[in-house]
Amino acid sequence: MSTKTDIKRSREYEMRVYLDSMKAMYQNALLQNGEVYDIAMQLTRGFSAITADAILQDSRIIKILRYVIAPSISQMKFGQFFGLTSIDRYENDKLTSGSATFRQLKKIAGEIAMFAEEHLDQQRFLWLSPEEGALADKQLAERYAKNWTCSIAADQNAQTRYRNWRKDQQEHAIASELVK
Repeated sequence: MSTKTDIKRSREYEMRVYLDSMKAMYQNALLQNGEVYDIAMQLTRGFSAITADAILQDSRIIKILRYVIAPSISQMKFGQFFGLTSIDRYENDKLTSGSATFRQLKKIAGEIAMFAEEHLDQQRFLWLSPEEGALADKQLAERYAKNWTCSIAADQNAQTRYRNWRKDQQEHAIASELVK
């Protein structure tokens, strides 16, 4: 076989692996983000009242808040806005009120809420516009906003998971070759 044929087969294989893996990772992330989106939607009354209390009731909604703003912001950059290295320790799990992490979040939850309200993507959340009465189908608008938001989050989550998975695969292959 020629080198060109080998390269072509390698590219085709890589494309299949990438697409198959990404689709599965994306679908999983879409489901997970959808569950947290529903919680955020309820706690913020459809994003019309983003408050410190809503964030403290379920800190996982911070992730959704990072994606309802335009443009969306990474965990690290969002955390830096509030004097942290990252926001991940607050959004990955629902915090309990007695924990030290909860007490730390309580100090900045108001700032996070104000930031999210100020930068909310108004074009995505049609029911929040002054012309709300003219909105023919609020349920459709809400479903569209959820799908849009969760798709953005799921795409970034899947891309990150794939990069990490691929890195692990490469490291494992190298280690196997070194052992041989």
